[in-house]
Amino acid sequence: MFKNMKLRTKISLGFGCVLFLMVLSIFFGYQALNGSSSGFTQYREMARDSNLVGQLQANMLMVRMNVKDFIITGSEKDQQEYQQYIDKMTEFLTEAQTNIIDPEQAKKIDTIDEEIKTYQTAFQKVVNYRKQRDSILYDTLNVKGPFMEQTLSQIMDSAEQENDMAAAYHSGVAMKHLLLARLYVVKFLDTNAQAEVDRVQQEFTKMDASLSTLDRELQNPQRRQKLASILQEKTEYIAAFNILKQTIFERDKIIQNTLDRIGPVIAKETEDVKFDFMSVQDQLGPKLVASNSNAILLLFIVGGIAIIIGVMITIAITRAIVRSGDKSDGIRADCRGWRFDPAN
Repeated sequence: MFKNMKLRTKISLGFGCVLFLMVLSIFFGYQALNGSSSGFTQYREMARDSNLVGQLQANMLMVRMNVKDFIITGSEKDQQEYQQYIDKMTEFLTEAQTNIIDPEQAKKIDTIDEEIKTYQTAFQKVVNYRKQRDSILYDTLNVKGPFMEQTLSQIMDSAEQENDMAAAYHSGVAMKHLLLARLYVVKFLDTNAQAEVDRVQQEFTKMDASLSTLDRELQNPQRRQKLASILQEKTEYIAAFNILKQTIFERDKIIQNTLDRIGPVIAKETEDVKFDFMSVQDQLGPKLVASNSNAILLLFIVGGIAIIIGVMITIAITRAIVRSGDKSDGIRADCRGWRFDPAN
């Protein structure tokens, strides 16, 4: 069939086939590159989102560290650093809610956002309790405690100077229990344990017994006046300590039931989201490699077929042209022979 075609048709068909194969190669190349581009875009977005969640996780760790430091020290510096990291987390969460579109992962990010808000509210309560604790400690306990100690010392010194040994003795015993009570108040501030509270109450109970005996035996008006002021300050001291105790226990409930609970939850949820991204990346990476390898192989096959067909068409067209030239030469030779044949 190809032999019977005209030369013009053969040339047109040959170039048409070559052009078709070129278009086919371009099409497959475009498909391969477009698929790879889409895959790499998705992979890059996954990497970006995974990095974003990683930053969330790192900032949450710093938030928790600064909260722990603040609980121990009450430092303004720790509170400021906490606020800096929580502000960064808010920015990252906003960005994550905008960029992460997968429904399941977006839901986890929203949950983290809600937990962070709860965490912030709880920490603000801890800060307020810390301020209340410091106010009671520095404005009441650290004022009334030294006052009772100094006043008892004055009673004891005055009684000793006047040879009132019973008053001096009971003043000294009351002083001992006051100092022990204050010591266990300091220990309670460190341990926040009920055992220290119990010991504070025991020491004040023993101090009350000594002060009652002292009240019965004191006759000096000035010393009795000082004793009355001690009793008044002691009542206010104990009332302030009870408020302090309740404040610290309420603060510890928030720390244990909210901060210590939410912190690990947020850490787990961010880890889960990051693991989801990593799982998708682990699946997408090999697929991209396989897709690129298949695309390269397909391009080689299509290109090879195009070259082979192109060579075959070139050879066929060349032969057709040569044969056509040979026939033309024969016709011309016949014509020349006809013109100069003497027999004709």
